[in-house]
Amino acid sequence: MDTSIVDGAYTGDKFSDSVKEIISATTEVIKRTSLHTFNILPKRWIIERTLHNSLQALSLAFIHLLLTRL
Repeated sequence: MDTSIVDGAYTGDKFSDSVKEIISATTEVIKRTSLHTFNILPKRWIIERTLHNSLQALSLAFIHLLLTRL
């Protein structure tokens, strides 16, 4: 079974049950160790970087599509 890594805001049985039902995965909550300090959380950092890069690639592809239609 796959594991979904989520932010500390996504706690609770309702969210966990929904993820398990929809994509058949368990959830692992990655929480900060303390407030107002910058610490790199390895797993969370990878997920956020991947999502950011994916959104950039999608935006560039869409811009390219629009510019080629002009």
